[in-house]
Amino acid sequence: MVEDEPPSPPIKKLSTKGSCSAVDLSEDEFGSTSQCELYVECNSLTRFVALGKCYEGVTMLHNVPLPSNFMKVTVKKVLYGDVVVLVPTSEVTIVAEALHTFVAWPRHLVKPIDSTVFL
Repeated sequence: MVEDEPPSPPIKKLSTKGSCSAVDLSEDEFGSTSQCELYVECNSLTRFVALGKCYEGVTMLHNVPLPSNFMKVTVKKVLYGDVVVLVPTSEVTIVAEALHTFVAWPRHLVKPIDSTVFL
């Protein structure tokens, strides 16, 4: 008699956006990480729009080199979803669409925070 194999645990997908999925992998693969606040500038105002995770030391995003004044981030919590992202893609044009995805964000608009604050 052949016994059935136990079912595999379900795989949790954070996004259905293919290469934009932000799956939590080892920090070694993405450089050092920290929690952060994400801001946008609009009409001479700086607005806090999301919480995320920033990846220091990462130079590529979706197989494209990041300019030195940008960094790779993952949006973890959206505060103002209708705000246009500063580096739109075919899949992400507003902050709400960036939830659980990797996106490029201007360094001067990323503020690291204590990781015990959220997430």
